[in-house]
Amino acid sequence: MKKIIFILTLVLMTFGANQSKANNYIWMHGLYDDNNCWSIYNNALTPGIGTCIYYSCKQGIPSAATKTWNNSDPSTSGSTYFNINGKRDMILVGHSLGGLVAREMQYQYANQKDVYGNPKVKGIITMGTPNEGAQIENELANKGVKGLASKVTLKFEVSTGLSIASLISIFPYSLVSGVTTGYKFVSFIETFKSAALDKAMGSFANGTQTCEKQMRVGSTYMNDTLANRKVTVPILCFAAEEDRWQLARLAYTAQGRPTLQSDANINSTGTYDQTGYDYMQSGVNVSNIIGEVHTGIAAACVGIGFACPYYWYVGGLNGVAAASWFGNASYLNNGLDFDHAVLVGASHVDRIDTWHKVWFVKWVTTQYITVPEPHDGVVPTKSQYLATSKGTNVIIPTSTIKGVNHMEEFNHPNTKAELNKAIVLGGTYPPSFKK
Repeated sequence: MKKIIFILTLVLMTFGANQSKANNYIWMHGLYDDNNCWSIYNNALTPGIGTCIYYSCKQGIPSAATKTWNNSDPSTSGSTYFNINGKRDMILVGHSLGGLVAREMQYQYANQKDVYGNPKVKGIITMGTPNEGAQIENELANKGVKGLASKVTLKFEVSTGLSIASLISIFPYSLVSGVTTGYKFVSFIETFKSAALDKAMGSFANGTQTCEKQMRVGSTYMNDTLANRKVTVPILCFAAEEDRWQLARLAYTAQGRPTLQSDANINSTGTYDQTGYDYMQSGVNVSNIIGEVHTGIAAACVGIGFACPYYWYVGGLNGVAAASWFGNASYLNNGLDFDHAVLVGASHVDRIDTWHKVWFVKWVTTQYITVPEPHDGVVPTKSQYLATSKGTNVIIPTSTIKGVNHMEEFNHPNTKAELNKAIVLGGTYPPSFKK
């Protein structure tokens, strides 16, 4: 009898050991990224049990999920490295679009079980995923992104023109010098536009691919397909939140994206995008300095004007130029972040009712104020979370990952710290995600 019990114990222990096989972490990239996207975290957190996959972004989300699962994408066909169909105990980790593909994949193959009767996909982790839709894709389609870039450059071009006019008004014979100076200013601003603002959100997405159309807020896929499904495995949704001047930070990060994906040490302090911040601060400083110079000239012209009235005209022109440059500084300090938040859908409208009373007469006036909300430069924080009603076990962290923009979410110490809690034993998230 004791021998039988011993044998049964061994069998059960073996069976349990087989079932407790280490998780297979499937790292899934975002829009127009590739299998290098998550390589740093894969190497650091899931060496040997993690696979960074690649799928073409020039297709719909359901197609990407199907072809990735079956290894039938022509761009990856024949590569067993990307073949995940035979794996089990899978945790799908998706960045941006990759999170939507992960949700689609889990839905399509929820009924596929391993040899022990367990679902092959046991959990999902998303990061920066537009679970409620990506407003930026709507804006790419209607040219809103280009419009914001043009708005910024137009402000500086107008100010530059006023400065040139002021210069010529003071020194009428310096027309050639004024035109040359103006050309340099405009060239600088155009460089800023093409190398920074446009590149930040327009170079890696153009709003025309099927997957981009499906990601739009209000699309049939977001409203009718995903909205009517429930994620039937635990899903942990991380949301990143960038500091001020998100657009410039995002622009600088986008330009250095290949290095950011390959060098684990390049962003060890989390300040890789500081150059973008400094760039904007320089713009504010230069605008204020030029404004002060014009102010000084305008003030001097007031006195000179009594001797030569022409200089009142010069002073007035310099006063207008000063106001324009100070306006640029104010816009960079406040307005740009506001417009950026509204552009990506990170805002809401508050209604403010004010009651008035004069003698026995009462009335109310209503004011509507647009209030910006946190975002990572591309996706609003609120969209990065999945509504708890859309899953059987939706896990929302207690706070966002601070100081991280959309393009550095796959290489930032703050992101790594949170993923470490989810994946490495001893963390604070449910055991289903851990090794």
